Amino acid sequence: YSSPEEAAQFVRDAAQAWTDVPSATISFRDNGFLPMDITVDNYESFFGIGQPNELERPENPIIFDSDGEITDDLLGEGSNSVILGFAGIRFIDFDAAEDQAWARSAWAVLNGRLATANASFRHVFTHELGHLLGLDHSQGLPENFRENLNVCPGGAPCGFAVPLMHPIRPTRAPEGPIEDDIAWLSWMYPESDFAQVTGAISGRVLRRSGAPLQGANVVAVSAIPNGDGTYSQSRAGVISVVSDFLMRDTGEFLLPGIEPGDYFVFAEPINPGFTGGSGVGPFEFRPTNFPRDYHDVGESADEDPTEKTLVHVEAGQTAMGVEIIANEPANQL
Repeated sequence: YSSPEEAAQFVRDAAQAWTDVPSATISFRDNGFLPMDITVDNYESFFGIGQPNELERPENPIIFDSDGEITDDLLGEGSNSVILGFAGIRFIDFDAAEDQAWARSAWAVLNGRLATANASFRHVFTHELGHLLGLDHSQGLPENFRENLNVCPGGAPCGFAVPLMHPIRPTRAPEGPIEDDIAWLSWMYPESDFAQVTGAISGRVLRRSGAPLQGANVVAVSAIPNGDGTYSQSRAGVISVVSDFLMRDTGEFLLPGIEPGDYFVFAEPINPGFTGGSGVGPFEFRPTNFPRDYHDVGESADEDPTEKTLVHVEAGQTAMGVEIIANEPANQL
């Protein structure tokens, strides 16, 4: 970028992708440029890992790391050659009694060494602003998912299934938030009618023994009738979540922001490479030795994991009691 103002406009454009979500109330206030430079010598105070910064009010700084030194210092030598940007939450207030948390401030960094005006950098920074807003990574629907996904409502192109908040930029990456990203942003910052015009799906993922299974990727995929009593799965309307994402040791999941209609729901392992800075969900240890397994009424751990039961979702309602028993080896507890 040729000037700080050009870079600032890039940030404003990325923020617009989130504020344009009609079912969410999120908005940004542009306070202009900070009265000081944030460099490798003082960035820790703005990230909540050093002494408090000198500003009189909390800020959510967007840092132009022009030479990549902050990126290297925080993430390790050589990071500024491969990492386009990153973000974090600075302070969090947690109310254990209410089981709620609030982010007081956050920050995001653009690595100036790799900054360009291309689509890849726009995608990455819009993704980092998602983290600043409180969104976690999402595995969504894997890019290589090929189970009858060529049908969408009305015969329209299906578009993308890998969300903006996917840990790694896929081959076909959306420029802004798609259904998965929109559902969770709206769940956190809902418009007044969000829960009335959309539905939800809730249930549990269990192990063979009946114990809760934590850290599975749970996905709702829109089911499109073929006209002969069978259904195809659509890339439109895909919502995902990590089982037990609230860390209650129950295996529970919630899929919000579901458009009314019929869905298939399945659980699958999270990509084992999605850990650390590319982590999905709150669990570092996650089971991987079970196949993709669909919800099926009356299912057991020994049945065909591809057997499916439709889950019907109505506006303003939660389809409850959707259970999936993972087909793990028999010696698993």
